[in-house]
Amino acid sequence: MAGLLEKDDHENGDRLAHTGAKSHPLSEFREYIRQNLAELERESWDEAAYRWFYRDSNGPLWDRLRPELNWKPYWGWNPQARIIHFHGPKPYQRSCLDSVFPEPKYLTSGSYYELCEQWSELLAAASIH
Repeated sequence: MAGLLEKDDHENGDRLAHTGAKSHPLSEFREYIRQNLAELERESWDEAAYRWFYRDSNGPLWDRLRPELNWKPYWGWNPQARIIHFHGPKPYQRSCLDSVFPEPKYLTSGSYYELCEQWSELLAAASIH
């Protein structure tokens, strides 16, 4: 399980990729994953696949997004946050953290519960069930 990420750490949720279908087709990415599955498993699965495949001789083919565009609830409250990334337990899992999902409970610090409530309110307002 992934641990807490600091604001200067990154994972796949915080990049804007500059990949064209012609330069890096999905079929090649899938084949790369098949050929490197053992190494990807040891590293970080999808995180490593994106980091290793989507690069060229000049480096990564992505730009890091500002933290406000990939905000983790355990970083605390941030009124500037625009995209909340529930890294760890998802809002719909909060009622069974103690009984079913105790391992990721350490990722529920900061503003996790407050943001879960906002998520529930927005879901209800959108009439999505």
